[in-house]
Amino acid sequence: MVQISGLWKSDRDRLSAIGEELTAKLHQESTNSPGNLSRDILDKAFRLFDKTFDRTYGGFGTAPKFPTPHNLMLLLRYWKKTKNVQALAMVEETLDSMHRGGIYDHIGFGFSRYSTDDKWLVPHFEKMLYDNALLAIAYLETYQINKNSRFARLPEKHSPMF
Repeated sequence: MVQISGLWKSDRDRLSAIGEELTAKLHQESTNSPGNLSRDILDKAFRLFDKTFDRTYGGFGTAPKFPTPHNLMLLLRYWKKTKNVQALAMVEETLDSMHRGGIYDHIGFGFSRYSTDDKWLVPHFEKMLYDNALLAIAYLETYQINKNSRFARLPEKHSPMF
């Protein structure tokens, strides 16, 4: 912070030029209509998900594992745009593994906040309503794509807590 303050005093024009250059670059990367991302950005996001996908147990990365329904929904939209079957398969495998594992409460229903292990077996015993709401959307959107009733059963059968 001290360096920036010193540069602002000694070389304000250079800092302003850098700021304008960054702003122009950000505008160049964005599109005119909100919500539209370039295919390059979507492909890059997919590659990052694909690189960290756990092909054995579903989900992304290692323990602790969080459901991250917003990432699953992005992959569903990527599938819709590209028809990349791996994107849909990652979502299906993750949702199936979470439901089969201990992160899902088969008695009281709903999903725990996260799994403390890679296999989705040992839950952190805390349920977050916003996670469950987003997971309901992810399950239903997956059902809308693949018409497999197992993805519709959870939100339908276990409402309102899923």
